[in-house]
Amino acid sequence: MRRRWRVAGILAVVVVGAIVFVLVNSATLRASYWTARAENCGSLAMAGNALVTSTAQAQRVETCYAHAAAKCQPAVLVVNAVNASSSASYSFVVEPSFTQSGVCAIAVVQDVSDGSGDNNATSACQSVTQSPKALNIAACGGLGDVTLPAIHAASGTIGAPQSAPPGGL
Repeated sequence: MRRRWRVAGILAVVVVGAIVFVLVNSATLRASYWTARAENCGSLAMAGNALVTSTAQAQRVETCYAHAAAKCQPAVLVVNAVNASSSASYSFVVEPSFTQSGVCAIAVVQDVSDGSGDNNATSACQSVTQSPKALNIAACGGLGDVTLPAIHAASGTIGAPQSAPPGGL
């Protein structure tokens, strides 16, 4: 009987270890895991390059996300963007490390629909900084540097202007 419990215990440890290994090494699974457990800071709406969300809400959402990133606490900020030919949703996720306290990663989960099909991808970002006029998220894979304006109807872009992704951002 003890042998059976010992084997079950070893098997449980191996299964848990495999799950942790997959989560640590898969950006998409890690982002999904933290999105489900994160503080929802809110969402921003953009039409073309202009912020549609009110200034007060944009500042609240961006401040929530910047504080969570600074404290390495799980959080998500969603940007919904549309233009004449496409729509896109970008979820920016603060992901605390599974292995090191106080260390976190920033990821963006992209869901872009441009009429030719859906384009879903997850990319790592480098850092988050906030100014009174915008939230800046640096080096997000193919998006490049992301600037989210905090002022209603102000000019702002998601991604590098020279290589804006589908979605008109």
